[in-house]
Amino acid sequence: MNSVWLLIFLSLRILLNLLRNACTALSTEATFEIL
Repeated sequence: MNSVWLLIFLSLRILLNLLRNACTALSTEATFEIL
């Protein structure tokens, strides 16, 4: 049971990191377009 929760936690962290990276990339693209 603990290993399953650990796996879910790790996958959630990875997903959050990917989401944050995508958001930062989009924001930098938007700023470049504005400039």
